[in-house]
Amino acid sequence: MEKYIAFLYFIIFILACALIFYLLIKSNFEKVFKQGKIGEIRVGYVVVTFILATIFAYGVVRIIEEIYTIILK
Repeated sequence: MEKYIAFLYFIIFILACALIFYLLIKSNFEKVFKQGKIGEIRVGYVVVTFILATIFAYGVVRIIEEIYTIILK
């Protein structure tokens, strides 16, 4: 079971990274930074994407685990 959960977490994490990065690109996230700070903007995109994708993937996997335990009992 743990192999499946790890695989599920990885798949959800990758999909969440792609979706969150796309949404950040479409938003005006770069306006948080000063003009001309290209390196900081890129690092900001990566860090925010990684943090949000991690939280999202953990939450979805946790919900699926709880549903799985409820169904089995």
